[in-house]
Amino acid sequence: MRQQKNDTRIGKQTRQGWDWISGEEYKKALCMLHTYVFEADFVSNTFYSAKDNWEDIFDDMPSNYEELYERAYERCHLDDRRRIEETFSKEALQQAWNRGEKKCSLECRLQIKGVYTWFYCAVILYGDDRGQLKGVIGCGRDRNTRKEKEALIYHQATHDDSTNIWNWRAGAEILEDYMALEVTSQAAFVLIRIMDFKEINDEYGYMIGEQILKKVAHILEEMIPEEAYLIRYKGGAFVLFMEIDNTEQIRQLLNQIQYRMLESLNVQTVDGEIKVKIIMGISLYPKHGKTTYRLLECANYAVHSIQCKCQAHHSYALYDRVMEIKEQPRQVLREEDVLRWEDIDDIVYVSDPITHELYYVNKVGREYFGMNQCDYQGRKCYEVFQGRPSPCSFCKKGQLKEGESILWEHQNEKLNCKFLVRDKLIKRGGKLLHAELAIDISNKEN
Repeated sequence: MRQQKNDTRIGKQTRQGWDWISGEEYKKALCMLHTYVFEADFVSNTFYSAKDNWEDIFDDMPSNYEELYERAYERCHLDDRRRIEETFSKEALQQAWNRGEKKCSLECRLQIKGVYTWFYCAVILYGDDRGQLKGVIGCGRDRNTRKEKEALIYHQATHDDSTNIWNWRAGAEILEDYMALEVTSQAAFVLIRIMDFKEINDEYGYMIGEQILKKVAHILEEMIPEEAYLIRYKGGAFVLFMEIDNTEQIRQLLNQIQYRMLESLNVQTVDGEIKVKIIMGISLYPKHGKTTYRLLECANYAVHSIQCKCQAHHSYALYDRVMEIKEQPRQVLREEDVLRWEDIDDIVYVSDPITHELYYVNKVGREYFGMNQCDYQGRKCYEVFQGRPSPCSFCKKGQLKEGESILWEHQNEKLNCKFLVRDKLIKRGGKLLHAELAIDISNKEN
């Protein structure tokens, strides 16, 4: 019998049962794709199943759609019940039909044989000749395996391989989302840095460095509150972010962390025991900043203030504006200079021509010398780039005049690389600065 022209239903309505909902091929396809397949006619209050496996979920087969919905609602996880109601109650289905929707679906957790299982549920809505909602074709299948794979992929993308805590990319997004809510509670942003981590890696090897990272992360995870965020920043640095009632609360926690680290953070090597030290810089949200970048910057100033005092043991400091004012010479650089230098494929650094203090090292330079963004702050160029305790005898700064440049070649013994170097004096903020561009020509023909 030929289907009528304007009949938008899947099959022919000739008798009760699946034959009038769909053809045999359609039924087979649904049964192959889904574990549970049914149809429900709201007008006749009847329920038909394409498979006799309902005892997996219920004691027996439901007699109508209302009974199916009630049983599913009872077995649904408490956190998912509202969504079930808003999607699959008859009232919700009628509202969807009135909006012109033909399908309703969601993923939820259903208790099957005593265990909550992720389940995909969907219904296709169909109407009668007058355009009224008549019934649904429903289907469902187990999504546990897929959910487990999705959870694994998400975990791998958002967690650090070495320590299994949040990586910086995911952690920074979490903190930005938190701050976007404009929370009024006070929170502490703590930058925790393993002292001399690069040197330890270089001297004792990558495996010892990994062992230290895991130990630090494990101690921190054990000691911080459950609601706090622990994030691997980069290199030997971590970030702790937590809401606090007052600064005394975070001080007490950091005192406990210090004591535990002193007690436990020792690592055995073939050359003996390494006593690993950490330092911590604190900035406060929203007092010191309302963005992750600003809080990190302030915490870095606090860490740097400890390094400048050359404190040998575990210590922490709370950011103070004075710390930043002491480092203001770095601020004479123009933002457009820094943005341009960051994109250059060669080493660029800026220093004081008299004191040799570094103001800036671009991304390529930091990568060459294994530094984080603020590791060079307060240090001398000859110490960072040459590994020397005093100014280099071959330094060209003294020969420079404002606006003039000198081009020369230099063999860097620390890196064992040959560079083509251009030095120049530039004026920024009324101050003369030494700027140097270094191009690695080790593997290039002259």
